[in-house]
Amino acid sequence: MRSVCIIFEMRQPLPLRWYWPKEGYREADPYPLYFDVERQRGSFEKRVNRSYLPSNELLLDLIEKQDAKFSLSMTGNFLELCAENKELTGSLKSLVDTGNVELIGKPYYETLACFPEPMWEFMVNVILHKDALLDMFGYVPATFANTGLIFNEKICKAVKGLGFSRALIHCNGLDSRFGYLTGDDLIAIPVHKNLSSDIESRFSDRKWEDYPLKADKYAGWIAKMDAEITTIYVDYGSFGYRHDRDTGIFKFLASLPGEFERHGIRMITPAEYEAVEAEYSEFYTAVSRYPMDDILGNHMQNLYYCEVTSIEDKVKKCPEWYVDIWRRLQTIDVLMDMKETMPWYPWDKTVSNLLLFSDFKRRVIEAMP
Repeated sequence: MRSVCIIFEMRQPLPLRWYWPKEGYREADPYPLYFDVERQRGSFEKRVNRSYLPSNELLLDLIEKQDAKFSLSMTGNFLELCAENKELTGSLKSLVDTGNVELIGKPYYETLACFPEPMWEFMVNVILHKDALLDMFGYVPATFANTGLIFNEKICKAVKGLGFSRALIHCNGLDSRFGYLTGDDLIAIPVHKNLSSDIESRFSDRKWEDYPLKADKYAGWIAKMDAEITTIYVDYGSFGYRHDRDTGIFKFLASLPGEFERHGIRMITPAEYEAVEAEYSEFYTAVSRYPMDDILGNHMQNLYYCEVTSIEDKVKKCPEWYVDIWRRLQTIDVLMDMKETMPWYPWDKTVSNLLLFSDFKRRVIEAMP
């Protein structure tokens, strides 16, 4: 029997402020000086009201009435804001308590800590996220999703050692019909990029040749695929935030479980991959959900990334809040803000980010014992 695995990603980036020091260094609290907290919280509140709460209510109804199954991948930034919103936290706990929702483990901060060796910083990030899920939901994840779904051999070994048995990966030319059994006996589960983008990016695009997208059409595509398992990975904000209610996005979501059943497709979570028949093969490669050129594709991005990561030893001799800021300064969203295709001037943004970092570096040097 064909199966489909639907995973919703919940993330809330913390953008850097534009930083133009006119009177030298300032001794103000660096957190609001560096980070645009108001912008982040404003975006979060809109997502909560327009997307997260109505979507959670709908998922709970689909689980109770149709035994639907879903998975949630929540970043550290999202979990922090979620903890301050009792209504949202309560609705998520209700979903987890059904037993039909799997929570995905990931690095707490969405950084590229998986690349430098040794991988202590990466492993600390993953442990911080596991602890956050345990504290908030009493949940221990078995499936891992790295920043941008980046994956390679050493990441595989690290997450296996941290107790994970499966990892979500970006296809990047791989055959998305199968899970891949690595040499470390970790199941690598490819995400179907096009079917994910059909919901996330193209759903309300009237110029798209398959517009309007209906649940029966979508289930039909999956049913006709030469695949036992299809994995969909979508930004949860697609429902009601990126595509507003008037587009029919909630009606689409509400109809999916019924259409899957009508087409003979079973809904599963990544944890059930061992319980279904799939073809596994030896697999090691480097893949990413985002083009790496978007993250470290130009000199500006590489310069900034190298500058920030170069002070790791110094930062970790300082109080913990310095380490927290340092990690937030190197998220992939900060790096992607400096790619050359951004609507603002990426060169100006890079100068601003480097000026901001120079202020932080000065504070670190002064704080070192």
